[in-house]
Amino acid sequence: MLDLACGSGELLCTWARDHHVTGTGVDISTVFLAAAQARAIELDVAQQVGFIHGNASDHVADDPVDIGSCIGATWIGGGVAGAVDLLRRSLRPSGTMLIGEPYWRREPPDQDTVTGL
Repeated sequence: MLDLACGSGELLCTWARDHHVTGTGVDISTVFLAAAQARAIELDVAQQVGFIHGNASDHVADDPVDIGSCIGATWIGGGVAGAVDLLRRSLRPSGTMLIGEPYWRREPPDQDTVTGL
């Protein structure tokens, strides 16, 4: 599995635990990567996952992956279509792509709330 802009590594780590996948997360934030490493240790999956400090917008896996994901960070490709193109470069032809975007479940009450989040 390849998780682009993996953030705190939650998706990759829990999939490693629950589905026994192996994989790599890529993120530009050293703060997030430290949290991802800690989460991998906490879930006892540090041998199954690894994390790379780098710009996910130009990362291509050394070997094709079965699962490619970009959850909540399609901005790395300039939008959903660009994220699809980024993931496609690393995905095995029969692989699965996961893309997700955050959304408001209800309209925020004011701009201060939006800014605060």
